[in-house]
Amino acid sequence: MILIDGDSTHNSVHSLGLPTRATTPLCVMVGNGHQLHCHLLCEVVTARVQDVVFSINLHVLPLCGANLVLGVQWLKSLGPVLTDYNDLTMKFICGE
Repeated sequence: MILIDGDSTHNSVHSLGLPTRATTPLCVMVGNGHQLHCHLLCEVVTARVQDVVFSINLHVLPLCGANLVLGVQWLKSLGPVLTDYNDLTMKFICGE
């Protein structure tokens, strides 16, 4: 399950057994006010979102509810995004 979250600054993943490397520690505050600490990074992970393939870097965090969180770090790579909150849809142009 992938959560697209415009309030998350970084992309993150629950372990999922992906290859990792140590990274500069990152402290992340989540919605309930708790802080999670990240020390591992998964680099150049391939993710498919509705038949579009993306290569992304992911911080490893103990997530609940979603396996992958795509935040502002991913959203800004898309360029302009049209979001319709009534229909719960997003439109953007890929490959330009």
